[in-house]
Amino acid sequence: MSKCIEAETFPEQAYFLREKKKSKLDPFVPYILKRWQEGEYNEAQIYQEIREQGFTGSQSLVRPLIADLRRMYPPAPGTKRAWVRKECHVIEDPTFGKPSSPPPPKRKRLTPSQAAWLFVCKPEKLTERQKERVEIVCQAGPDFQQVYELAQDARGNDH
Repeated sequence: MSKCIEAETFPEQAYFLREKKKSKLDPFVPYILKRWQEGEYNEAQIYQEIREQGFTGSQSLVRPLIADLRRMYPPAPGTKRAWVRKECHVIEDPTFGKPSSPPPPKRKRLTPSQAAWLFVCKPEKLTERQKERVEIVCQAGPDFQQVYELAQDARGNDH
């Protein structure tokens, strides 16, 4: 138990801190983005084109990228694939298709075990983001604030 309390990061997250594994698709992403900007919205066509360029992965590796592109950059009205638009909201991004850092990941909800871990950590060891999350949880109701105080009291008595 004390190992978890003394951990620098939430123990379940330690697995995700490893270096990201390269995907077979990574070298072909710039080409896919270029083709999307040129108006090619057909997943099968794009898959065939990158296969001809040496992509050895399956179409199921391409599918999530195309799905994200459809959501984030739907085809313009009047184009041959405008039906995939389905009342999407276009995200204006002047850097689309240009080499840049990936967008920040979506913030995930705090799980009960993550909240519990934050509650028993020493406040001075928490990042600003983690402190904000503790504050948000505590503001959700008086019971949460009381649980936080009890957890901190218990923590102080474990040494």
